[in-house]
Amino acid sequence: MKPAAAAATAGTPAPKGVQETAATVAPPEQAGSWNQLGAAVTSSAGKQLNFYRTADNPQALGVVATSSSSLAIRVVWTSYCEFTSDDDQTLDGQGTVTGVHRVTAYPPTFPGNTLCTIAVYAAAPAPAEIMVAAFST
Repeated sequence: MKPAAAAATAGTPAPKGVQETAATVAPPEQAGSWNQLGAAVTSSAGKQLNFYRTADNPQALGVVATSSSSLAIRVVWTSYCEFTSDDDQTLDGQGTVTGVHRVTAYPPTFPGNTLCTIAVYAAAPAPAEIMVAAFST
């Protein structure tokens, strides 16, 4: 089964089974002044989702996935941060978090990065629905 890709920009329709919502996801637990990057993305029951977000000059990054189901949520993320351009300092990261009801990941950044991109893939078995959002400080 191919994952559905959610639109990363406002006004672009999301594929069937995935929707960007006005709903908000509570920010990561780690201290900081977190800002949600774009709309939260919600899957239909048992559907996979993926999306990406960019952040200008972030000090920290976070990804939060939630579900009311007691079934496990699995989130895989990759991140890429750069200083000025990809000709200078860059940092790649990737990871997986799994849990029930709420999982949080903190992709790496470095002091002075000027642009970071986070790509997120999330899934939970049917009948679970998941809502995922990316954050930066």
